[in-house]
Amino acid sequence: LRDQNEGRIDRSSEEWTKIKDLAHRFALMAGVDNYKSRQAVVTFHREGIIYCLLRNGPPDGSPPSNIVFFDILAETTFKLMDIDKKGPKGLLAFLEEQLMKEGEIPEDEIEWGPLRTYRTALVGSMSEPYMYYGTGKTKNDGQPHESYGSKETKRGLCY
Repeated sequence: LRDQNEGRIDRSSEEWTKIKDLAHRFALMAGVDNYKSRQAVVTFHREGIIYCLLRNGPPDGSPPSNIVFFDILAETTFKLMDIDKKGPKGLLAFLEEQLMKEGEIPEDEIEWGPLRTYRTALVGSMSEPYMYYGTGKTKNDGQPHESYGSKETKRGLCY
């Protein structure tokens, strides 16, 4: 896919659509008993988050080259249990921890869209708390600040 588009993946291509469909079918293969496949699905997502944010050098403000694969992970979030999504040691917390390494993420950059899609799939609804990183959006100690769906929250999301 990268070779055909000068190193970028065309998310509207037929090949990309087939890969997303394959990921969805892969998740269905985990069966209906989410308890049996729980560890494997969580591991798949943790490793996927690391892969999606993988860089060859330090963060430079641009998205990592593998960021589009968050779309693939988003296709499989329906197999996750809520505690694995939003629990204290869940994937949302793991994602936020990994994003701390990225620094501030531009809120209106379309290239970061797959990350936003995946994060929204983990959160589940707009009334859930959002974590913020970057100038003016953290506590004085550098820890993320939580907010619950206010107008200000929806305008200034860095997720």
